[in-house]
Amino acid sequence: MRGDVSAGSIPELQPAVDACHDFFTAALPPLGTGRPG
Repeated sequence: MRGDVSAGSIPELQPAVDACHDFFTAALPPLGTGRPG
């Protein structure tokens, strides 16, 4: 993919971008919770 084209600007890739966002949102703890220790 060319560097001058962002994934978010391509309608066909939007579902994949949303899936990645949801994946990271579920995998990472919410901001502000911190970690024990």
